[in-house]
Amino acid sequence: EEMRLPLPRRGLAADEVFDRIMQFIRNYKKPVLLILDEVDGLEDDKLLYAVSRSNEKQLSFGIVTITNNKNFLAKLDSRVRSSLRFSEMEFREYSEEQLAGILRTRAVKALAPGTYDEKLLLKIARSVEDGSARIVLERLWKAAKHAESAGRQKIMLQDLEDIISERPGFKLAELGLAPEESLVLELLKSGELDASAIYERFIEKMPKTKRQIRNYLEMLEKKKLIVSRELESEGTMRPKAYRLK
Repeated sequence: EEMRLPLPRRGLAADEVFDRIMQFIRNYKKPVLLILDEVDGLEDDKLLYAVSRSNEKQLSFGIVTITNNKNFLAKLDSRVRSSLRFSEMEFREYSEEQLAGILRTRAVKALAPGTYDEKLLLKIARSVEDGSARIVLERLWKAAKHAESAGRQKIMLQDLEDIISERPGFKLAELGLAPEESLVLELLKSGELDASAIYERFIEKMPKTKRQIRNYLEMLEKKKLIVSRELESEGTMRPKAYRLK
């Protein structure tokens, strides 16, 4: 059963939203499953700590958190980890065979019989490096349009090669990055920026927390798309500057 709790889209802090949810649940008197997407966007652990203490107030709670940051749990306060006792479930990248299966399903529904073959689908599945289903489906569609514009009744391997090579920077543009990651890369096109400058320019275009932006920077560095260096600082925490690799 879906809870219907009207909340304004802007203007409430996370703890205030949670207080309203708690009050609603007290009146609701049923077990509740709370799902927090992009949970790494929380500035601190206060909200999760409050959730972990909800059972002490005789509120029956289940919680699902979603994040792209593999280190999220390790960074949580030990009291929160102990109380919530999360079980991790990782959704891995699609394998080549899984991507080929997705392409087969789409091709059967979208393309006429005889206009493609298994060799083409396998070639498309192998053409991406990050297991992105979105990219392989887009490449199948573009290859089909390319063959159609050339007046052919069948999609050839050359059609795939042409649509990949016809756009400069195709691989970078088609890495299947999150919009937030793409924005970071766009900001760094002008040259090296320190973390503070990235944050200030980022939030002008997209409202995110500092923790979220740090996570995007970490992920882009792991993907070897950007590099960082430590800056001189009098404090114990050295700020970083980032640039495109």
